Amino acid sequence: MKKVLFAFLATGVMQLSSFASGIMLARMLSPSLRGEVAQVIAWFSFIVPVMMLGINDSVAYFRSRNPAEGTAVLAGAFLLSIPFILIATLMCITVILTIFSSSSALAISGAWLFLFYAPFYQWQQIFYSYFQAGARPAVWTIARVLPGLVYISGLFLVWYSGHASPANVIAANVISLAVTLVVCAGIVLRSGEPFKMPETALIGRVFRFGVPVIFQRIAIVCRDNLDRMILPFFVTASDLGHYVVAGSIAYLIYVVGMTIDLVGFPAMAAVKDDDARRRLAELCISMTFLMLIILVTCFAFVIEPLVLLLFGKNYAASTALAPWFLIAGAAQALRIVVGGAFKAFNLSGPMMRFEFVGSVIMLVVLVGGGSHFGVFAGALAHIISAFVSLAIALYAAVQTLKLSPRRLMLPSKSNFVLMWSILSRNVRPADAPKGNPT
Repeated sequence: MKKVLFAFLATGVMQLSSFASGIMLARMLSPSLRGEVAQVIAWFSFIVPVMMLGINDSVAYFRSRNPAEGTAVLAGAFLLSIPFILIATLMCITVILTIFSSSSALAISGAWLFLFYAPFYQWQQIFYSYFQAGARPAVWTIARVLPGLVYISGLFLVWYSGHASPANVIAANVISLAVTLVVCAGIVLRSGEPFKMPETALIGRVFRFGVPVIFQRIAIVCRDNLDRMILPFFVTASDLGHYVVAGSIAYLIYVVGMTIDLVGFPAMAAVKDDDARRRLAELCISMTFLMLIILVTCFAFVIEPLVLLLFGKNYAASTALAPWFLIAGAAQALRIVVGGAFKAFNLSGPMMRFEFVGSVIMLVVLVGGGSHFGVFAGALAHIISAFVSLAIALYAAVQTLKLSPRRLMLPSKSNFVLMWSILSRNVRPADAPKGNPT
């Protein structure tokens, strides 16, 4: 419960920071510049996470399974990341020289500065996964909320100085990542954990676990960035700016799935008894479903005036798209938690296929409807792809993981009792020595 509370605190602060930064960007930049910045971030946010090859998920999994190998897993992940960072950087340079060639000089200058995103982001995610599987939720919380707070502070300074531009906005983002890396490295060095060099076999295990995960990651980042990558070919930069502001509403609801998955995935991976792991997965999914129903109902009544109040009258056109993203964000949040359950059972393959189906559907809707429906094609693509892949994932969770359909929809009292027993160390794992009461 302590981890859950810290996770909600950290994820809440992160999402509020992300939402606040979206408000500040809308107030600082015109819809046209806001659209160009969104396009730069979308392409880089697609390339760099994909080129992690699931290394961060491997860190969380293997440290949860064997805490004694923690620093060795961390070192192995950093070694694996180096060649992929170089490849990601070269890919980003190619995009700048081709896709962004017709963008404004302000946007292109910001894109060149954003090349630092590749190493800073990948190393930050490795640290996050290392802390995620640790026993100190306060450390994890600090590491996750710090970049958002630093970024907001940087944006405020840019806004206050009167020098708002895409380059300065991106500079604030890069600086926030650099500060976080320094703090994370200091936390690890001061933790007192003995440093171990990774063996070749361990590096191989980390890589092999990440390979199937990366295909799921590709599908996820496609879903999150495809619209801002493809829509600029059909709509103006100003229309894309309105679209991005409407899409930020999804983050208000997305926080639920992210939070429960960040706690649930390592917790499920650490439980060695398969039946107990299934019951914990049912609890995580059902709690997410219940919380999403409550939040969507509450936000539905205030979403339009909320957009006008926060982003200003210049973005009044965004109010027509905001409800669509609220619904799509709920489906995506639940799908994240279902995906965590599959990863905890070391079955990333099925989720890879579900996410791939969703990405293909999104691509088809964007390309087929972009010229006719404009930005509405993007909102429609999010909803259709999210619900189709979620339905397939839930069906597979029942068939493959043997989860109970009834307990997936409503939290079960027996699951709460079992979870409390696990946390209290009253349930003996299947591979524990006989006669050991824990």
